[in-house]
Amino acid sequence: MANNYYELLGIELTSDMQVIKDAYTKKVRKHAQDANSDIFQLVQQAYATLTDVKKKYAHDIEVMYGPKIETLRNEASRVRKDKQYDKAHVLYQQLLEYFPQDDVIHNYNGIALDAIGEYTRAIQSFERAIALNDDEPVYYMNLAMLYEDLEDMQKAIRLYKQAILVAPKDFQYVNRLANVYMRLDDYDSAWQLVEKALNKPYIEGKG
Repeated sequence: MANNYYELLGIELTSDMQVIKDAYTKKVRKHAQDANSDIFQLVQQAYATLTDVKKKYAHDIEVMYGPKIETLRNEASRVRKDKQYDKAHVLYQQLLEYFPQDDVIHNYNGIALDAIGEYTRAIQSFERAIALNDDEPVYYMNLAMLYEDLEDMQKAIRLYKQAILVAPKDFQYVNRLANVYMRLDDYDSAWQLVEKALNKPYIEGKG
Protein backbone atom coordinates (compact mmCIF):
# COMPACT_ATOMS: atom_id res chain seq x y z
CA MET A 1 0.00 0.00 0.00
CA ALA A 2 1.15 3.58 -0.61
CA ASN A 3 0.91 4.92 2.97
CA ASN A 4 0.45 3.41 6.40
CA TYR A 5 -1.23 6.24 8.26
CA TYR A 6 -0.66 4.61 11.62
CA GLU A 7 3.09 4.59 11.04
CA LEU A 8 2.90 8.17 9.80
CA LEU A 9 1.22 9.29 13.04
CA GLY A 10 3.47 7.08 15.16
CA ILE A 11 0.66 4.99 16.65
CA GLU A 12 -0.56 1.38 16.63
CA LEU A 13 -3.23 -0.16 14.42
CA THR A 14 -5.29 -0.82 17.55
CA SER A 15 -5.20 2.83 18.67
CA ASP A 16 -8.53 4.32 19.71
CA MET A 17 -9.97 7.58 18.39
CA GLN A 18 -8.54 9.72 21.18
CA VAL A 19 -5.03 8.42 20.53
CA ILE A 20 -5.49 9.13 16.82
CA LYS A 21 -6.64 12.70 17.52
CA ASP A 22 -3.78 13.33 19.96
CA ALA A 23 -1.20 12.00 17.49
CA TYR A 24 -2.69 14.12 14.71
CA THR A 25 -2.57 17.27 16.84
CA LYS A 26 1.04 16.64 17.75
CA LYS A 27 2.02 16.14 14.09
CA VAL A 28 0.15 19.23 12.96
CA ARG A 29 1.91 21.37 15.53
CA LYS A 30 5.25 19.94 14.52
CA HIS A 31 4.75 20.79 10.84
CA ALA A 32 2.59 23.90 11.26
CA GLN A 33 5.28 26.17 9.81
CA ASP A 34 5.22 24.32 6.51
CA ALA A 35 1.53 23.78 5.82
CA ASN A 36 2.14 23.28 2.09
CA SER A 37 4.65 20.47 2.53
CA ASP A 38 3.95 16.89 1.43
CA ILE A 39 4.22 15.59 4.98
CA PHE A 40 1.66 18.10 6.26
CA GLN A 41 -0.75 17.10 3.51
CA LEU A 42 -0.22 13.42 4.34
CA VAL A 43 -0.98 14.09 8.00
CA GLN A 44 -4.24 15.74 6.93
CA GLN A 45 -5.09 12.74 4.75
CA ALA A 46 -4.25 10.37 7.59
CA TYR A 47 -6.60 12.13 9.97
CA ALA A 48 -9.40 12.34 7.40
CA THR A 49 -9.07 8.62 6.73
CA LEU A 50 -8.73 7.36 10.30
CA THR A 51 -11.67 9.42 11.58
CA ASP A 52 -14.03 8.17 8.87
CA VAL A 53 -15.46 4.75 9.70
CA LYS A 54 -15.68 3.51 6.12
CA LYS A 55 -12.27 4.82 5.07
CA LYS A 56 -10.63 3.59 8.26
CA TYR A 57 -11.98 0.09 7.72
CA ALA A 58 -10.61 -0.02 4.17
CA HIS A 59 -7.25 1.35 5.33
CA ASP A 60 -7.02 -1.15 8.19
CA ILE A 61 -7.65 -4.03 5.79
CA GLU A 62 -4.93 -2.71 3.49
CA VAL A 63 -2.51 -2.47 6.42
CA MET A 64 -3.26 -6.00 7.62
CA TYR A 65 -3.51 -7.78 4.27
CA GLY A 66 -1.70 -5.41 1.91
CA PRO A 67 0.31 -7.85 -0.25
CA LYS A 68 -2.58 -10.29 -0.61
CA ILE A 69 -5.03 -7.50 -1.48
CA GLU A 70 -2.65 -6.06 -4.07
CA THR A 71 -2.22 -9.49 -5.67
CA LEU A 72 -5.99 -10.00 -5.84
CA ARG A 73 -6.55 -6.53 -7.33
CA ASN A 74 -3.89 -6.97 -9.99
CA GLU A 75 -5.01 -10.47 -10.95
CA ALA A 76 -8.68 -9.45 -11.10
CA SER A 77 -7.82 -6.52 -13.34
CA ARG A 78 -5.66 -8.69 -15.59
CA VAL A 79 -8.22 -11.45 -16.16
CA ARG A 80 -11.02 -8.91 -16.65
CA LYS A 81 -9.03 -7.15 -19.35
CA ASP A 82 -8.34 -10.58 -20.91
CA LYS A 83 -12.11 -11.17 -20.86
CA GLN A 84 -11.77 -14.15 -18.51
CA TYR A 85 -14.89 -13.01 -16.75
CA ASP A 86 -15.57 -16.22 -14.83
CA LYS A 87 -12.18 -15.93 -13.13
CA ALA A 88 -12.62 -12.18 -12.66
CA HIS A 89 -15.90 -12.75 -10.83
CA VAL A 90 -14.27 -15.21 -8.41
CA LEU A 91 -11.50 -12.72 -7.64
CA TYR A 92 -13.88 -9.79 -7.19
CA GLN A 93 -15.95 -11.89 -4.81
CA GLN A 94 -12.81 -12.51 -2.77
CA LEU A 95 -12.07 -8.79 -2.72
CA LEU A 96 -15.61 -8.06 -1.57
CA GLU A 97 -14.99 -10.22 1.47
CA TYR A 98 -12.42 -7.62 2.50
CA PHE A 99 -14.19 -4.55 1.06
CA PRO A 100 -17.98 -5.13 1.12
CA GLN A 101 -18.59 -1.37 0.89
CA ASP A 102 -16.39 -0.77 -2.16
CA ASP A 103 -18.62 0.47 -5.01
CA VAL A 104 -15.88 0.06 -7.63
CA ILE A 105 -15.45 -3.63 -6.87
CA HIS A 106 -19.22 -4.18 -6.95
CA ASN A 107 -19.33 -2.50 -10.36
CA TYR A 108 -16.53 -4.64 -11.78
CA ASN A 109 -18.14 -7.72 -10.31
CA GLY A 110 -21.37 -6.74 -12.04
CA ILE A 111 -19.56 -6.46 -15.36
CA ALA A 112 -18.07 -9.92 -14.90
CA LEU A 113 -21.42 -11.44 -13.88
CA ASP A 114 -23.15 -9.82 -16.86
CA ALA A 115 -20.54 -11.25 -19.21
CA ILE A 116 -21.03 -14.81 -17.94
CA GLY A 117 -24.81 -14.60 -18.12
CA GLU A 118 -25.52 -14.26 -14.39
CA TYR A 119 -27.93 -11.41 -15.04
CA THR A 120 -29.86 -11.38 -11.76
CA ARG A 121 -26.65 -11.28 -9.73
CA ALA A 122 -25.18 -8.69 -12.09
CA ILE A 123 -28.20 -6.45 -11.50
CA GLN A 124 -27.73 -6.85 -7.76
CA SER A 125 -24.05 -5.92 -8.03
CA PHE A 126 -24.73 -2.80 -10.10
CA GLU A 127 -27.55 -1.78 -7.77
CA ARG A 128 -25.23 -2.20 -4.81
CA ALA A 129 -22.59 -0.04 -6.49
CA ILE A 130 -25.20 2.67 -7.09
CA ALA A 131 -26.43 2.45 -3.51
CA LEU A 132 -22.89 2.96 -2.26
CA ASN A 133 -22.09 5.78 -4.68
CA ASP A 134 -25.02 7.39 -6.48
CA ASP A 135 -22.82 10.09 -8.00
CA GLU A 136 -21.06 7.75 -10.46
CA PRO A 137 -22.88 7.83 -13.84
CA VAL A 138 -21.01 4.81 -15.20
CA TYR A 139 -22.83 2.57 -12.73
CA TYR A 140 -26.22 3.71 -14.04
CA MET A 141 -25.01 3.20 -17.59
CA ASN A 142 -23.73 -0.33 -16.94
CA LEU A 143 -27.03 -1.35 -15.39
CA ALA A 144 -28.99 0.36 -18.17
CA MET A 145 -26.99 -1.52 -20.80
CA LEU A 146 -27.82 -4.78 -19.07
CA TYR A 147 -31.52 -3.94 -19.07
CA GLU A 148 -31.23 -3.10 -22.77
CA ASP A 149 -29.86 -6.59 -23.39
CA LEU A 150 -32.78 -7.98 -21.41
CA GLU A 151 -35.19 -5.90 -23.54
CA ASP A 152 -36.44 -3.98 -20.52
CA MET A 153 -36.28 -0.60 -22.20
CA GLN A 154 -38.25 1.37 -19.64
CA LYS A 155 -35.76 0.53 -16.90
CA ALA A 156 -32.91 1.31 -19.27
CA ILE A 157 -34.46 4.71 -20.06
CA ARG A 158 -34.88 5.53 -16.38
CA LEU A 159 -31.24 4.66 -15.64
CA TYR A 160 -29.84 6.59 -18.60
CA LYS A 161 -31.86 9.60 -17.48
CA GLN A 162 -30.31 9.29 -14.03
CA ALA A 163 -26.83 9.11 -15.55
CA ILE A 164 -27.58 12.31 -17.48
CA LEU A 165 -28.72 14.02 -14.31
CA VAL A 166 -25.47 13.08 -12.60
CA ALA A 167 -23.26 13.99 -15.56
CA PRO A 168 -25.23 16.40 -17.80
CA LYS A 169 -22.15 17.46 -19.78
CA ASP A 170 -21.15 13.92 -20.77
CA PHE A 171 -22.78 13.33 -24.14
CA GLN A 172 -22.26 9.54 -24.14
CA TYR A 173 -25.25 9.08 -21.83
CA VAL A 174 -27.42 11.28 -24.03
CA ASN A 175 -26.32 9.29 -27.05
CA ARG A 176 -27.14 5.96 -25.42
CA LEU A 177 -30.58 7.15 -24.31
CA ALA A 178 -31.27 8.52 -27.79
CA ASN A 179 -30.37 5.12 -29.24
CA VAL A 180 -32.89 3.44 -26.94
CA TYR A 181 -35.59 5.83 -28.10
CA MET A 182 -34.73 5.03 -31.71
CA ARG A 183 -34.89 1.31 -31.01
CA LEU A 184 -38.43 2.00 -29.82
CA ASP A 185 -39.13 4.06 -32.97
CA ASP A 186 -39.61 7.11 -30.77
CA TYR A 187 -37.64 9.46 -33.00
CA ASP A 188 -39.22 12.63 -31.65
CA SER A 189 -37.99 11.86 -28.13
CA ALA A 190 -34.54 11.06 -29.50
CA TRP A 191 -34.33 14.35 -31.41
CA GLN A 192 -35.70 16.33 -28.47
CA LEU A 193 -33.14 14.78 -26.13
CA VAL A 194 -30.18 15.44 -28.43
CA GLU A 195 -31.21 18.98 -29.33
CA LYS A 196 -31.79 19.84 -25.69
CA ALA A 197 -28.33 18.53 -24.87
CA LEU A 198 -26.89 20.65 -27.66
CA ASN A 199 -28.93 23.66 -26.51
CA LYS A 200 -30.77 23.79 -29.81
CA PRO A 201 -34.53 24.28 -30.25
CA TYR A 202 -36.56 21.13 -30.74
CA ILE A 203 -38.80 20.98 -33.83
CA GLU A 204 -41.65 18.51 -33.35
CA GLY A 205 -41.81 15.82 -35.97
CA LYS A 206 -38.24 16.36 -37.16
CA GLY A 207 -36.66 13.33 -38.75
